[in-house]
Amino acid sequence: MDLSGRRGLRTAVLEAVRTGRPAVVLGPEGSGRTRLTEGVVELLAQEMRAVHLVRGGDAAAGIPLAPIAPLLAEVGLTGTDALGVYSRLPGILSQQRAVLVVDDVAELDRATGVLLGQIVRADVPVVLVGRDVREIIRSVRDELTARSCVSVPLTPLSPDDVLALAASVVGDELSSASAARVIGLGEGSPALVVDLLAASSTTTGPAGVELVEPRPGPRAREVVAQRLAGLSEAARAVLLDVSIAGALPVAVLDDAGLRELRAAGHLETGDAARPARPLDALVLTHALPASELVASRRRLGDLLRSYPAWLPTSTQLLLGGGCTVDPATVARAAEACLADSDADRAAEIVRALPADDDPRTRLLRGRIASARGELDDAADCFTAASGDPALDDAARRQLGQELGLLHAVRRMDPATAVAEVTDVLTHIADADERRVLEADLVKWRLMAGQETPGLAPDPGVTARARLTEAVIAAMIGSMDGTVEQVRSAVADGYACLPDVPDVEPWVPDLLSLSSYLGRAFAGDVLAAEADALARRDAAATSGSPALGMWEYAAAETALHRGEARQMDTLARRAVRHLAWRDFTGLRPTAAALVAVAHARAGRGSAAAQVIGTLTEAQRLDPKVALHVARVEAEALLRSTDSSGAAEVLTQAALTAAGQMHRQLALMALDEAVMIQPTPQRVEQLTELAAVGGPGGLGPLLAARAGALLEGSTDALEPWVDQLLAIGFVGRASHVAGMISRRLGAAGTPDEARVWRQRAVLLGSDHGAARWPVVDGVRALTPRELDVARLAATRSRSREIAERLGLSVRTVDNHLARAYRKLGVTGRDDLREALVLEGELPLAQV
Repeated sequence: MDLSGRRGLRTAVLEAVRTGRPAVVLGPEGSGRTRLTEGVVELLAQEMRAVHLVRGGDAAAGIPLAPIAPLLAEVGLTGTDALGVYSRLPGILSQQRAVLVVDDVAELDRATGVLLGQIVRADVPVVLVGRDVREIIRSVRDELTARSCVSVPLTPLSPDDVLALAASVVGDELSSASAARVIGLGEGSPALVVDLLAASSTTTGPAGVELVEPRPGPRAREVVAQRLAGLSEAARAVLLDVSIAGALPVAVLDDAGLRELRAAGHLETGDAARPARPLDALVLTHALPASELVASRRRLGDLLRSYPAWLPTSTQLLLGGGCTVDPATVARAAEACLADSDADRAAEIVRALPADDDPRTRLLRGRIASARGELDDAADCFTAASGDPALDDAARRQLGQELGLLHAVRRMDPATAVAEVTDVLTHIADADERRVLEADLVKWRLMAGQETPGLAPDPGVTARARLTEAVIAAMIGSMDGTVEQVRSAVADGYACLPDVPDVEPWVPDLLSLSSYLGRAFAGDVLAAEADALARRDAAATSGSPALGMWEYAAAETALHRGEARQMDTLARRAVRHLAWRDFTGLRPTAAALVAVAHARAGRGSAAAQVIGTLTEAQRLDPKVALHVARVEAEALLRSTDSSGAAEVLTQAALTAAGQMHRQLALMALDEAVMIQPTPQRVEQLTELAAVGGPGGLGPLLAARAGALLEGSTDALEPWVDQLLAIGFVGRASHVAGMISRRLGAAGTPDEARVWRQRAVLLGSDHGAARWPVVDGVRALTPRELDVARLAATRSRSREIAERLGLSVRTVDNHLARAYRKLGVTGRDDLREALVLEGELPLAQV
């Protein structure tokens, strides 16, 4: 999955170049052609290819061949007449094995266009970037067709690409709510995204960068004006009303205008009508004078008074129109917004309530403040509400649930949550309400590392209590149970949902998360990851509080699959988005996973800095402790203490297994086996895997551990494809690297080279970080490593000797020993071997 700016498209272009085929990148203005072009040039340069960038816009100078003047200077043809350039340049580029990248190809003058045709005819790899293939000079198009060019259309940016672009513009990740706005308003266009961010004011908080007030820039106004040109006045009036309200019942809208807008694709309609494009609504409402906007809100609010289901919208419109709304109606509207996970809208509405609150209103204010991350205000509200005897048992149960969320999740203090929720329980007499809160206590005790006594079965409890128990059972099953247990609990939870009024909006998300984890640990990793990313995209688009949770879930899967780039990107975003909208308590775990990404990329000091921000209580969480162990193990590996690294992971895994986190413990223990597959460690893994019964990842990893212990190439080879089949590219690359080392040590360098290249290719394609080196591979001495690194960058022995203050003979001796230890025969193989050992970045291969 592409998470960092159209990597998939760049990869398609690079594959064309590598196979000697021309590539044509096509997209309209504002689609990000130049950004993609620059990315391709950078990656080609990293591959040590000679790459020349020609900009068609330079033809505006009106001088023939002006766009290639810098290229002519580079190859020594400055001052050569046109005929000499035509005859010599294609051959020079071919001899260099150079790549020619042409941006804005349609802008080239005719002389340069003719020369480009000759360059393509000479089989020089070219990448042409423009709007439409028909704009390319005919002779070049003919050559492209004859050479089966690869066409790469620039489709709209994915949500992840939009977020990556936005972060590069504003300097940090967007908050979940702002991310949803930018995704919707940007329409997948890089130009519109940049236009929006340039026009809007922003502020940075714990949840990331917030758009204080999104505003349309000049490009947005131009795009919308062109799109809405030709609409009738009736249609414009309908679209403006829907834009002001956000959505309106179809029954209150003009039929003729509605039909026109539907036919033109400007409205999404069912029982309600919404603007098909949020950008249209933003431009239209910002163009309206303030007095007209207030009057329109008042008119539309009055119109919706007779539609009870539209209470939040009507209340917000009436308040925005300067009307007075009775407190009971305001409270009901705010409650409805909270139920729809829209705490910001609830906060805006609840401002109309009087200051002399009753206990239920204090509780409502506290819930809103907690959901918005205003934790001290929330605690004050809850304290004031809890001391009022007027609260009934249902309200006290809700107070207990909110206190649990506030302390265990948002303040990351589960021990305090257990104490406060237990205190609330002593004031609740109703058995059903007590049952719901007792089930919640199981969750907070798990987070606090306390014993978690189960609830005795009681078929007579309410649907709400059964739902809470099902959620807890599903969560525990996904961490320590079997696939069947998870499926049964999730099914029970979904069956209860229709019978429970006012279900907390995150409850279905927790059931979905448990279902996802169950699928992943059952071995259906790729399908589970696709589901997590689809839910993450949906959460990003809607601004759902579940965004951070799904980002972390996908990042955790990426860790185990070996997708280092994806893990790094998603974990960083998860930290920011969980900083505000977290109902899972995953923020410390996400931070620890960011530290793992740092450590595996060789950024040890950054990893230590992140770990240093975690409190002692947070590090007791088994999920956090496993990631901390990974960071510690990585540091030990880099100091060549593989035994110590394996032991750190082993002990962390066994501790986690004892704390009801068997599935995650399995993954960490498997990493320890990868570092040092001792008989005892393989036996521990096998025993842990057997607890979950047959099927799933556990038995598969146990069988693979046996092959690692045996260590023969015959035992290892089948596991490369088996691991790839379930998406474990990092582990597959690790096994391929082991095979290469075994073959090199056995004196079969050609076969070793094939497996080494496969291992490096897997790592390069998927961004896999260096995976643990198996104990027994002899480490290079520091001086041998210095020499090997320089030799791998094509430095000659004499150059290395001068740089390190050694004799040429000493350099050659160090190289010979490095070759022998790494099982390679020359410098080209040396580069790949050093990547496998984690001593060179992938970009240098």
